[in-house]
Amino acid sequence: YFVASLIKTLSALYIYEKALVDESILDKKLIYTENYLKHGAPIMSEKNFGDQFTIRELVNYSISVSDNIAYKMLLEYIGFNNLKSYGHSIGNKHTLEGDDRINGNINLNDAFNYMKRLYDYINNNGELGKELREYFKNNHALYFENNYNSILHKSGDWKEAHHDTAIIEDENPYIIVILTNHGQEEKISIKDISSKIYSFHRLYTDNQKQVCDVYKN
Repeated sequence: YFVASLIKTLSALYIYEKALVDESILDKKLIYTENYLKHGAPIMSEKNFGDQFTIRELVNYSISVSDNIAYKMLLEYIGFNNLKSYGHSIGNKHTLEGDDRINGNINLNDAFNYMKRLYDYINNNGELGKELREYFKNNHALYFENNYNSILHKSGDWKEAHHDTAIIEDENPYIIVILTNHGQEEKISIKDISSKIYSFHRLYTDNQKQVCDVYKN
């Protein structure tokens, strides 16, 4: 699948893993110039060329509202080859492939790996983990059913490709990944599928609890 904005999860993880060694990089400032101009930038498109933004702010914008200018600035800071190597180093098969110098491709295993690594990071790294978690706790282009839990998610949209990936913070947390390539109507399908998966999850965990309680007693 075309990765679309799911790649922004990988760049955020790259930055915040580097911050475990040197947290000061989050306060480093980058200058917004005309060569970063790109559509799909709800925050940065309102800013002026020459304005400066911290790495921390750009990660926030790239995740919480999927700002494309913020991501483009981060990608140049990280370096295309560095992000690609990082993706492969954490076990991903597809990262920044082909002629696309911004996004690339992804498969289900890679997308799951993004969210598993995010889950591990936010639960094992104190204040930095809490900070990164807040960026993903948003409703921007959220296609999953959201009536019952806190959801940490990142979606992606481009032409036929519409995806959503999430950590569902249920009593028994789980990761859900849905990738599609059939156009706009798939956004409705994603919501329906996520609702069915949640029903299955509740059935499974409730039955599991009952069986465990029986054997425990």
